[in-house]
Amino acid sequence: MVKLPSDPMNLPNALTLARIVLVPLLVVVLLTEFEGRRILGVSKDTGVAKEHLTEGAAAFVALTGDGKGASDALMTFARVQKATKASMEDIAGSAAALTEMKIPVQDFEHAFSVLVKGGKEGRVELKNLASLLAALGPQFSLFAGSEGVEGMSQLSAGLQLAAKGFGTPDQAATGMRALMTSLISKATQLRKLGGVEVFTTDEKGVKRARNIVDIVEDIGNSKLAGDPELLSKALGSDEALRAFLAINKLPGAWRETARATLNANDVAEDYKKRQQSASAQVAKAWND
Repeated sequence: MVKLPSDPMNLPNALTLARIVLVPLLVVVLLTEFEGRRILGVSKDTGVAKEHLTEGAAAFVALTGDGKGASDALMTFARVQKATKASMEDIAGSAAALTEMKIPVQDFEHAFSVLVKGGKEGRVELKNLASLLAALGPQFSLFAGSEGVEGMSQLSAGLQLAAKGFGTPDQAATGMRALMTSLISKATQLRKLGGVEVFTTDEKGVKRARNIVDIVEDIGNSKLAGDPELLSKALGSDEALRAFLAINKLPGAWRETARATLNANDVAEDYKKRQQSASAQVAKAWND
C-alpha cells in the first residue's frame, strides 16, 4: 500500500509510483473472473472503458490496500468520471483521501457530489482536491466534527472560501494549514485576548479542540474581530490571519457554504445529463 503523503505536492508522485509500479501488478489481481465480469458490467452500464475502470480500481488499491473497497466503488468511479470528465487518477486519489476522513465507500458518491458542487461555486476543482484533502485531513481531524461527509463538507467549504482570498488552491491550503495550527498553538492567547475557547473536555476527561467552524465564528463575534492589531497578535501568523479574514469575510459564510454543499446531488444529476448526450450513447453502445 502506498501511504498518502502529508505534503500536497507529493501526492502526484505517489500516484505516478502507483501507476508505474503497482498498477500493472494489481490489474492482474483485479481481472479475476468475478472482478472481470464486474468491471465489464459497469463498463457496459456506464460507457466508461473497462481499461479506465481497472486503472482507477488498481490505483485506489495501491493507495489504500482496500481491494473490496475498490470493487464496491467501481460504479461510483464510473459515474463520477462521466459526470465530471475527471481522470481516473484524480478520482482514485480523491477517494483514497475520503477513506482517510472515515467516509465509507457507500457514501463516496455523496462525498464526490459535495466536492463537485463546491468546485462549481468556488475555485478549487476536483483535480486539485485529492492532494489538498490528503494534506489537510490529518490536521483537520484534530477538531470535533471532522469525520464523515459532513466534516469533509466543512473542510471543502473552508478551502473554497480561503481560495477566494489567496488566489490559488495551493496557497489556500497553506493558509488553512496556518489557521488550524494557530487555533491549536495559540489557544491560550485566543482565550485571554478574546475570550474564545478552542478546547473542550468531554465527560471522560478527554481534551479536544471544538468544531473549527464554531471556533472561527466565535472569533468573528469576539472583540478580536474589531481590533486588527489584537486579532493579529492572537493568531500569531500572517497566513492564519489572512485565511481567517477570507473565510470570515461574510459572517456565517463557512457554515452556510458547508450546509449548501452537503445537500448536493451533482454526480447523479450531471451523470444523467451526460448519459443522455449523443456521445455518451455512442460510448455505451461501443462497450455493449
